[in-house]
Amino acid sequence: MTKRWQMYSKIQTMRSEGFSQRQVARTLEIHRTTVKKYWDMTPDEYHEKILQPAKKSSLEQHKDLILSWLRTYPEITAAQIHDWLKEKYNLQLAENSVRRYIRILRIDYDIKPAASEREYEAIPDPPMGLQMQVDIGSISVENIRTRRYQKLYCIGFVLSHSRYKYGVWFSYPPDARDMVNAIRSCFEWMGGKPRELVFDQDRLIAVNENYGDIIYTKEFEAFRQSEKLDIYLCRKGDPPVKAELRQ
Repeated sequence: MTKRWQMYSKIQTMRSEGFSQRQVARTLEIHRTTVKKYWDMTPDEYHEKILQPAKKSSLEQHKDLILSWLRTYPEITAAQIHDWLKEKYNLQLAENSVRRYIRILRIDYDIKPAASEREYEAIPDPPMGLQMQVDIGSISVENIRTRRYQKLYCIGFVLSHSRYKYGVWFSYPPDARDMVNAIRSCFEWMGGKPRELVFDQDRLIAVNENYGDIIYTKEFEAFRQSEKLDIYLCRKGDPPVKAELRQ
């Protein structure tokens, strides 16, 4: 799908520069009918006519498998199915597309999520300095020099008792070493360190979770041992766990 978009983008760029359809076809080494197909197509039309059907087709190929997952595990979330498809079949699909598809399957085949048996209640704040939560986020901002939008990444820290905050920004996707350095920087800035760190499941710190045993990345495991930290890793697709910790 990425290659198709690149081709569409190149065609539109050359069109705006005054090239004819024949010149575009010859330059890009594609058939003239292909150029004609994309010539007057808007980005929204491309998304509707090309991208969406391709995504739907990929999901339809795995329809029986997805239905078996839904029937066997009624409580499974679309986020979990998205992860399984990505890990097992290397499907590069937007999570929103998978969520919409799962919603349709549940309605068409009357598969209702299992009722949650979890009970929620407010819990007291942990003792001061005991626990810190760590999150990774991203945002697109406009570069005042180039006037183009670029993606920035942030590793944020919040002390659970005081809600004291700290963040480290990156102009590129941070890796495990960046995570460790950001945590060290936070400890230095705050003048101390908590006993426990709380994370969402993240590839920067953990590579696998097998029967409850968490396997950390090499960089993070060395850091965890040297700092003698307790780690609480929230499961994927289970935000209520982290919400409870935030109470």
